[in-house]
Amino acid sequence: MEKSVISAEAAKIMTELSCGMYLITVSDGIKDNGCIINSAMQITDDPVRIIISLNKHSYTHKLLQKTGEFNLSVLDSSASRELIEHFGYKSGRDGSKFAEGMPFARSKNGALYLTSMSCAALSFENVALTDWDSHTLFTAELKDARSISDKPPMSYRDYHKMSGLDI
Repeated sequence: MEKSVISAEAAKIMTELSCGMYLITVSDGIKDNGCIINSAMQITDDPVRIIISLNKHSYTHKLLQKTGEFNLSVLDSSASRELIEHFGYKSGRDGSKFAEGMPFARSKNGALYLTSMSCAALSFENVALTDWDSHTLFTAELKDARSISDKPPMSYRDYHKMSGLDI
C-alpha cells in the first residue's frame, strides 16, 4: 500500500482532534513495558470496550499480543515532559523503562499503572485485533478502573504545546 503524504496544514489540523494522552503498560510476568499513545476511544458501554492503536514495531505491541491484558493511565495536566519523552521515545527492548522510585503500582492483571500525573487508571483485556498496515487496532474490555486525581486529562493539543512541537 502506498503511504499517503499530507500537507503541513492537514498535519496541524490533526492535532486539533480531541484525543487524549495515555500511558499503556503491559507485563508478561517477566518484563514490564509501556509506551505513550494518543489513540484510545470508548466504543461500547455495555460491556465497556475501547479501541487502541499500537505501532507493530513497538515492544509494547509484542508484549500485548502475548498477554492480552494491559493498563491505560489517563495522563493529566500535571504529566511531565520527561515522563512523556521517557515512555514515548525510548524502547523497552533492551532495558527497563521503570526505574525504582517512579510513581507506579501494580494492578490485579499484573501490569503497572501511574499513581500520579494521571487522573485515572484502567485495566483491560483484549478481545479482538484488526491489522492496519503499520499498526494494530486492539479492541479491549474494561476489567477494573480507579480514579487517581481530579486534574483534567491532558489533550494531544496540550502535549504539543508543552513539548514545543511545531507541526
